[in-house]
Amino acid sequence: SSYNTEKLLVEGCIGDVFRVVCPTAVGEVLHYLDWGPGDGVKSSIIVGIAAKMFKKVEAYAVDCSPTMLKASSGNIKKGKNINKNVAITEICTSFEELADNQTYLGIRGKKFHSFLGTTFCNFDPHLICRTLQRTLSAGDYAVIGVHLYSPNRDDELIVAYNSKSMVDVSFQGLRELGFERFNPSELAYKSILLKAEDRVLGTLAKIITYFEVLKPMKKGLLSYSKGDQIPAILSIKYTETQFRAIIGSYFDIVKVYLKAETGLFLVKKRG
Repeated sequence: SSYNTEKLLVEGCIGDVFRVVCPTAVGEVLHYLDWGPGDGVKSSIIVGIAAKMFKKVEAYAVDCSPTMLKASSGNIKKGKNINKNVAITEICTSFEELADNQTYLGIRGKKFHSFLGTTFCNFDPHLICRTLQRTLSAGDYAVIGVHLYSPNRDDELIVAYNSKSMVDVSFQGLRELGFERFNPSELAYKSILLKAEDRVLGTLAKIITYFEVLKPMKKGLLSYSKGDQIPAILSIKYTETQFRAIIGSYFDIVKVYLKAETGLFLVKKRG
């Protein structure tokens, strides 16, 4: 699946990323921000490798969901090489409001950001790029994960989104609605591929995952009827040409790491 491919890609290239980002600062302090860390597993890999390369790692998990933050930061803390030289802080805020967050404003020095999984791809491309541009300081780096789209492989893409790992990721948001665990007798997990036009990038593919309610139930303060659909993930899929076009119009593309159809784009804010 793209999840596992990106995990292997992170493991293989993040050391090189740090040597590019901090050629003279390796061994000092790394200020690392993970936007939308998801289950925190890939973030823990980054923090664990950084812990061996830097004297101190100050890691920040950013998400607007307290539930997601608790789960992700918990998994980051369980990662390999996590020791006393690693500090992990949760920042519960939307991406749009991060630039004005007091904890974020208190971080001194250059910062390294990551957007793994489909975090970046879950937003309008122009909106998230402008948010990035506003939030990052001049000279800050970010590594952005993307599943590169091949129009002739739609069936394989659907199969990837029907994997257990994607079911788990999609279900995380339902925990805030009162669902404790995924029960196939209550909910049916589904994904659908759609196409939409962008004025700059052309035809974009979009994957939507959702859960269909199989029987009437009440969770938390909400009641559901049979057939109701609970949205989970919206992920935009770019061709490599499209992704280079949108990212390159806002940031300098420093280096690209590819494995199968998964890419990590290392970018730098101009100025």
